[in-house]
Amino acid sequence: MKPCKYCDSIDIKKAGKRNDVQRYKCKVCARYFMEDYTPSKKQTIEACCEQYLSDPSLKEGLANVLSIFNEMKIKPTWYHARSYIVHCKRNRVLYINIDTNWLKIKVCTTDQVYNDNGKMNDYLQMAPDDVKDEFMKNLKYCTACNDNKNTCGGRDILLSDKTLTNVCQNSWYYTIINPTQEQIEWIKKFIFMRLEYIKAQ
Repeated sequence: MKPCKYCDSIDIKKAGKRNDVQRYKCKVCARYFMEDYTPSKKQTIEACCEQYLSDPSLKEGLANVLSIFNEMKIKPTWYHARSYIVHCKRNRVLYINIDTNWLKIKVCTTDQVYNDNGKMNDYLQMAPDDVKDEFMKNLKYCTACNDNKNTCGGRDILLSDKTLTNVCQNSWYYTIINPTQEQIEWIKKFIFMRLEYIKAQ
C-alpha cells in the first residue's frame, strides 16, 4: 500500500474512490489523498484567488468575507491544495475552497463534528430566529452515507430543544457554493456569530 503523501506513514486505509481513482486516509495525520494526487505548493489566498477566480462577483464576495478577518488581523492559512482555514483562539471558524470559477465557503458550527457534545446547539442558541431557520434549511438527512462506511453515517442532534434524527454531519457546516450577494450576507452573519461564541468561551 502507498505511504501517506503528507507524512509518509504507512498506517493508511482505503477511503472509497473518486472518479474511479482510489482514495486513502492516513490514520496518523488524518488527511486524505489519492493515488495520482501530488500536493500543491503552499499559495497565499490572494494569489490563489487571482489565479483561479475569473468571475468578478465571486472575487468581490470573497473579498467581502475576508475583510472581516482583515479588520480583526486574522489571516486565513493554507490548509490543502487551493483550500484555506481560518482559526480564532485555536477554534475553527471557516473553510474556503477555490477552483476555476468555483468558490466554496463553509462556516463551522462546532469545533468537533464527530464528537460535538452539544456545542453546536450552544452556538445556535445565541442566534436570532432567522439565522436558526437559515441553518435548518441547510441540514440534510443521510441517505447514501448510511451505506458507505467511509462517510459520516448520520447522527441525531439536538437543536433548540428539538431532536433531529439521522442528520448528515457534512451538513453541520453552513456551506455555500458560488455564493450570491444575499448569501454572502448570511455567511457574514454566521461568521460574526461564530466569533462571538468563541470569544465568550
